Amino acid sequence: MTATQGVLPALGVPAYIGRWFSNEDDTAGSPPTVILSYGYWQRKFGGGDRGVLGRTVVIDFVPYQIIGVMPRDLQFVNLSPSPGLLAAQGTRLVAGRDFTWDDVLGQRPVALVSENMARESWGDPANALGKRIRMGRDGPWVEVLGVAENVYADGLTQPAPPTVYFRVGLVQPDRPGRSAGVRRTVTFAIRSERAGTEVFLREIAAAIHPVNASLPLAKVRTLNDVYRQSMARTSFALVLLGIAGAMALTLAIVGVYGVLAYAVAQRRREVSIRLALGAEPRVLKWFFVRKGLILNCIGGILGLALAGGLSRSISSLLFGIKPLDPLTYIASGGLIVTAAMAASYVPARKAASVDPMETLRGE
Repeated sequence: MTATQGVLPALGVPAYIGRWFSNEDDTAGSPPTVILSYGYWQRKFGGGDRGVLGRTVVIDFVPYQIIGVMPRDLQFVNLSPSPGLLAAQGTRLVAGRDFTWDDVLGQRPVALVSENMARESWGDPANALGKRIRMGRDGPWVEVLGVAENVYADGLTQPAPPTVYFRVGLVQPDRPGRSAGVRRTVTFAIRSERAGTEVFLREIAAAIHPVNASLPLAKVRTLNDVYRQSMARTSFALVLLGIAGAMALTLAIVGVYGVLAYAVAQRRREVSIRLALGAEPRVLKWFFVRKGLILNCIGGILGLALAGGLSRSISSLLFGIKPLDPLTYIASGGLIVTAAMAASYVPARKAASVDPMETLRGE
């Protein structure tokens, strides 16, 4: 995003480290400066190197001096998609329309915005249509012609950043007196049922090389690859949690079974007398199953209370679900009750099948 001094401080938040832009950064002859996003700083500089200030990063072949890092929750994204890119990526339009090649060839000053930006700025996505926005203090005004659904550009565990999609074409000068520049990087999105196959990749290369034989294909990957890469750390943590949960459930089943099996063995003579006096086997079964359910309910109440208190600590691993989601707790409780009933039924069935004559004769 291109911004002039005063834009970011107007948001009322300080830089995480370093400073915002100043008047000196806008003067002729001053070196190009940049403020990094928190996520980029974490990813590219060893998990958050505070000695990053004063270093240089290259953006579109131009070196920029790092003067600060934005706070964790402050994000801006601007993109320059060509007509059809959003449809190829499966990004749905909430209101308005997409870019057309008439917009590009006619150099029309138009843009799209994300749904969350439209709601924050104008209340409703439909209200954003026809509004005008611009980059910085001296940038040209552009008209909003559409609203796209939110895109989780920093991964599913991070909020979708407010995004502006400017019409593909010339990049406006970011400082008075500078000539407009042209983006030297481009990414193509191709939608096909054969995406990710070697044959399809060779066909793409065969189509590009006649235009420029020295142009290599770089970072060829599917959206599914991008998704898996962004979720790799979270998926690994969830697998470990799943294994731990399965082990805990197994230990609970074994524990309930062991307690009830021991109880049946200790009361074997009592059970034999009850059967000899005409007690129904199904009544005895339910007697021991009920004991198992009582144990399960006590443990379940304690477990749910602990889970509710600790669930916020794993909220960063959740997407599209709240830490205290009632359906999740109901489903988990149902699973535990089912497992406890299964663990209780085996000793209960064994108790109901006791031969009273054999037991009493042994006594």
